[in-house]
Amino acid sequence: MIVCVNLAIIFGQKGQASDALAWYDRGIGYERMHGRFFAAERKAAFMAECGWLAESLSMYEKLLSEPSLTDEDSERIRNNFSILKQRTV
Repeated sequence: MIVCVNLAIIFGQKGQASDALAWYDRGIGYERMHGRFFAAERKAAFMAECGWLAESLSMYEKLLSEPSLTDEDSERIRNNFSILKQRTV
C-alpha cells in the first residue's frame, strides 16, 4: 500500500492525475482488508489539492462511516473535513 501511495504522489507531482488516482485506488484495495485508511485519506487530500472539493468531501464522509476507525483517526478526518468544508462556503 505504501508503494502505491508513493507512486500516486509521484504521478500527482508529474501532473498525471488519472494515474495518481489509479495508484491511490490500488493502495485502497490493499489496505481495506486490514481496516486501514492511509491511502484513502491521502487520496481525499490529493483531490482537495486538485480543487475537486466535492469529491474530497465525499471521500472523507465515507471514511467517517468506517466502523474500524480509531478515535484519533476519526478526529483527524473530522478536522480535515471541517477545514475543507469551510473552503467550499
